[in-house]
Amino acid sequence: MKYIREASEYEMIYEFLKAELQSERFRDDILRVMTELNLGLQLIENADLNNPVENEKRKLILGKFRGYGQNEHLFENYPDVGRWIYAEAEEGDLANIYYINYSYWNELSKNTRSPLVAAETIREGIEIYGVPNDNSIKGVKYLENSGDFPPVILLTADYKSYIILEGHSRMTVYGLAPSYFPGSKCYIGICSKDDLARWKG
Repeated sequence: MKYIREASEYEMIYEFLKAELQSERFRDDILRVMTELNLGLQLIENADLNNPVENEKRKLILGKFRGYGQNEHLFENYPDVGRWIYAEAEEGDLANIYYINYSYWNELSKNTRSPLVAAETIREGIEIYGVPNDNSIKGVKYLENSGDFPPVILLTADYKSYIILEGHSRMTVYGLAPSYFPGSKCYIGICSKDDLARWKG
């Protein structure tokens, strides 16, 4: 990974919410949460990361939406991330990126948790738990037509291997079309090896 600059927890939260808002799977859930909290879309669509009140509201949304800061759901046993950086993927990085420890991704990747192996499963025409692979195929066509994915969010303890926090579907597309991954942007959180192991890494 090529270091670009320092980032922050609030920037990660914003990018997480922005990416999930674009997701067919999660969009309705995040809109429901924002309605329950009486918070408007401008917090994501026109965000001001220098506004501490806005930052805390986005943190609240992610907490209710995915359990961030509440030790629940995706963020159960979540590591203590001491630093965030913004980086650019380089040649060879894709082979060192892994899914979280979750049944669907485990099965899709033949228990390797590698997007590259998951791509093999998709090419073989195998569907896991009856979930079609259509979106991954559409994602490849999107990249081929000059589409651009939002940054993925990763965690690492050693700058050698990385666990996906947000962006599993996008990383699967990169597994199918690996030449498009170098040059893409990533947010990377750095934590301890033990913390990462206790989470879903």
